Amino acid sequence: MSEQLQLNVWLPKHKREQYIFIYKKLQEKFATTMETLFNDIEGSANKYKAKLVEEYGTAYNYEVVDPSDIFENIEMETYEFYKAEKLMEYNYHLSLLATTYQIFEQQLRGFIYSELNHRTSPIRTKDEFSKFGFNMGQIKEAYEFINYDLTKTSQWETVEL
Repeated sequence: MSEQLQLNVWLPKHKREQYIFIYKKLQEKFATTMETLFNDIEGSANKYKAKLVEEYGTAYNYEVVDPSDIFENIEMETYEFYKAEKLMEYNYHLSLLATTYQIFEQQLRGFIYSELNHRTSPIRTKDEFSKFGFNMGQIKEAYEFINYDLTKTSQWETVEL
């Protein structure tokens, strides 16, 4: 027969607000950074193109070199500049999402650890916090205590990789 155990957790308002605060600050920093770095990618590309036109305008002897080749090269370089800027914007956005997820995961891991090891908790972990929540076998076993099979979830294949 399995043993049933009830664990009550408490998330005080100030702790909840502390957890949320970092996400609000990340949103503010993200907005500021996006505005600063990627405000007008098209305009930046046009400025880059103007710089190339000026630069290439005096770099070649147009009696020897076909001007259409130069302008085609300018268009290609401008397009590559634009693509690079868009890629940086996209990667910055994704890196912030990954950072946000990692912060959330660490907050959740810390909260669960502190609640399991709270002085009134009937449960104690064997691991120090630095090792808590990293072993998927142990996590799977913990869920088995509440009759929940992680391997039956749609995400299990991704987690197992």
